[in-house]
Amino acid sequence: MNATTIARAAVSMMVVATAALFLSPLFGTPRSPADDGAAAGGPDVGGGGLAARYLELAERRAVHLDRLHAYAERGTFPANLDFYERTPYFVDAAGTRCAVGELMHADGLGEVVAAIAKADNQVRVADVKDGALIDWVLRSGLTQAECALIQPTYEHLERERKRKLEEERLRIQAHLLSVEERLRVDSPRSLATALRRLLPHIRDELPDAAVGFEVEGPLRSDRFAGHRLVNRGTVPLRVRAVFVDRRGDAVGADRWVTLGPGSEHRVAQPDGEAWILYEWAADEELDRRPVRLVPVAG
Repeated sequence: MNATTIARAAVSMMVVATAALFLSPLFGTPRSPADDGAAAGGPDVGGGGLAARYLELAERRAVHLDRLHAYAERGTFPANLDFYERTPYFVDAAGTRCAVGELMHADGLGEVVAAIAKADNQVRVADVKDGALIDWVLRSGLTQAECALIQPTYEHLERERKRKLEEERLRIQAHLLSVEERLRVDSPRSLATALRRLLPHIRDELPDAAVGFEVEGPLRSDRFAGHRLVNRGTVPLRVRAVFVDRRGDAVGADRWVTLGPGSEHRVAQPDGEAWILYEWAADEELDRRPVRLVPVAG
């Protein structure tokens, strides 16, 4: 094993250890069912389940998008002084972090950011498979694809540096603000994707043998008076519906109800536009999605 390989291994170990130190207090603290509704604000979504996790991710997502907006408006971005082709920089020579690195740093992961930059400063978020960066993404409320959009590449600035620097700053700023706007519009579905990818990592925290959810919308009160949740399976289910707005915040929440096979439960559509998150839990494994959503015309 040569010196370079040993150094890279040491850096990788430091990333893992530092991530464990910082990510645990941020995201790993077990929550009681009573905490679930209070965490996200708005309607009470207590009683455990996936909706509470969805709303926690929505809260994290909103924080990160606000931070991304502030970062873009400040207009201070990494400078590429080394590569003639457009290249990502996690942290540049002056210590300026890319947008993803900035969001991680704002979460208290400064040492993790530094370790990632030391291990591979030209890392592309889209190519990362595991490790501290993915651990953060899973609990950020953003998807990996969205984080890859947030991470731009940077033009080389050595030639005509003063003019190029301003052009590059304006280009990156426009890119980040455009991505922010797009991500805010896509929040309900993106949060569903984020929760599906997080679910295997939190499955042991959920007591039921089978759990699942779907998100559908947008649905408007001028078209639908409500919705029927139908148990199309062969075993009893616990089901409930939570309505969220474009940000992913709860605007209406139903209680948990138990449905026998073939039975249904009706929930009212809140005023205006909303997405419906309906979830289910069962005491035994299921071989297909057991709940069907049937809109009721207004």
